[in-house]
Amino acid sequence: MDKRPLGVYIHWPYCISKCPYCDFNSYVGAEANRTKMREAYLKALESAFQDTPNHTLQTIFFGGGTPSLMPPELTRDLIEKAKSLWGQNHEIEITLEANPATVDQDRFLAFEKAGINRLSLGIQSLDENVLKFLGRRHSKEEALEAITLARGIFPRYSFDLIYAYKDQTLESWETMLRRGLELAGGHISLYQLTIEPGTAFYARTQRGEILNVQNDLGAELYEMTGEILKDEGYSGYEISNYAKAGHESQHNLIYWRYQDYVGIGPGAHGRYKNLEGQKMGTQSLRGPDAWIESVLHNGHGFQSTEKLSPQNQATEMIMMGLRLENGIDFNHFEAEVGTKLKDFLNPKKMEVLIAEGYLSSHEDTLKLHPKGRRNLNAILQYFL
Repeated sequence: MDKRPLGVYIHWPYCISKCPYCDFNSYVGAEANRTKMREAYLKALESAFQDTPNHTLQTIFFGGGTPSLMPPELTRDLIEKAKSLWGQNHEIEITLEANPATVDQDRFLAFEKAGINRLSLGIQSLDENVLKFLGRRHSKEEALEAITLARGIFPRYSFDLIYAYKDQTLESWETMLRRGLELAGGHISLYQLTIEPGTAFYARTQRGEILNVQNDLGAELYEMTGEILKDEGYSGYEISNYAKAGHESQHNLIYWRYQDYVGIGPGAHGRYKNLEGQKMGTQSLRGPDAWIESVLHNGHGFQSTEKLSPQNQATEMIMMGLRLENGIDFNHFEAEVGTKLKDFLNPKKMEVLIAEGYLSSHEDTLKLHPKGRRNLNAILQYFL
């Protein structure tokens, strides 16, 4: 039997500061005991393998938090452990997220030596005033230096930019975007600022502040972004991610294609088929200390595990798959869920979306047109 491809997500929860727009599971302050942390991460990998021995390692992604704060020797140990457990039949993609304020040449070199072959930089802006507004700890010069170092050390690198914040214009975003493309290495992530509950920005909006663009400007910014990227040879292969051919993030494609991945670390979640062919959903304890103690005493750090019903799987797969430019493959959907995609779709709603130019459904694919991708959240709410 062919083994299923597997992604391993490893969450490092610590940061040097909390950005006001961030709703990720991150903590500012002293790390837990490093010896216990190392033991817990290694033990959690072993536990995950017990459920997924029918898989082959395809990607590893160190996310956070700020994984560039991790000891490089710990990343090395976790990479070697994952490879020894699941094996590999090709060179796997191993990504680490990095904050420009926490890196230097020696640290980058140490991560590359540990096995990191793709770096994802949280640049967010190339404007000093915007960096301050976003609560970033690095300067424009530190961002540029980090990109230069990444380009010279890692085989592949990417970085993020945030747009659609208050007072931004089409002209200012075009200037920054074109500068970003001069620095890009074949992949770039471009996120519109969203205000998430529980963040400092959310509290400010509750007091009446306006922090992101209003009316139709967000749609205009998105359209212009796609046009500029296309002219430069980049495909918008996912709603917020653009790449030249061969530079797509293989780990993130696992999520969007609803393939299998395990989540290691505080707050990490996973989706994978076990030996019985049952799709499982896991959610880890969020608190670092609680997660570590649970792993060391119980063998795992899960807050919950559940067998996902076909309806759950279909809903999740539609939500993720419609983010992709190529959409959802009918045969892949049936292989994963065990039922045809059309059995989960409302024919009348499909007709409306197709007639209005939001959606297309051919023999083997369901996907959104550009107009639909601009309105993804509203379409999902209507659809599901």
